[in-house]
Amino acid sequence: MSREIKYRAWVKERQAYFPVSNLFWGGGDTPLKVEISDNGSYREYINGEVIIEQYTGRKDKNGKEICEGDVCRLTYYTKSKKERKWHKHSEDINVVEFEDGYFKFSNTDKYGIGSELSFSDCYEFSTADGSYKYEAEILGNIHKEIKKC
Repeated sequence: MSREIKYRAWVKERQAYFPVSNLFWGGGDTPLKVEISDNGSYREYINGEVIIEQYTGRKDKNGKEICEGDVCRLTYYTKSKKERKWHKHSEDINVVEFEDGYFKFSNTDKYGIGSELSFSDCYEFSTADGSYKYEAEILGNIHKEIKKC
């Protein structure tokens, strides 16, 4: 499986995202340099002035690209072997993270108990009991307050 490798940059001083044109990986004490495109002009930032977030290769239910740092609503559905119709089971709010070599949705409940769902897990799968699926919807990102829906 191949996917498009893309990044976006959260520019701290401007409190906004911009597409990344180039990444310059330094060696030793040389900081990472990031070139962003801003309406046809290019600006360069060093690590610490920006936060780099990678595209996961997946899109949400509305066709928006899901990236690290996105806050998503995951809606879970179930269907028994005898049924044809999907039933909404539950939903929760998750943050997209990259850790230990893979993308994941993660959340922590009000009791401090965390859970995660790997992007390698299928959006839809079947077991002996029935079928299960989930869909993601981007609500915002970790850098801005999310309005309650």
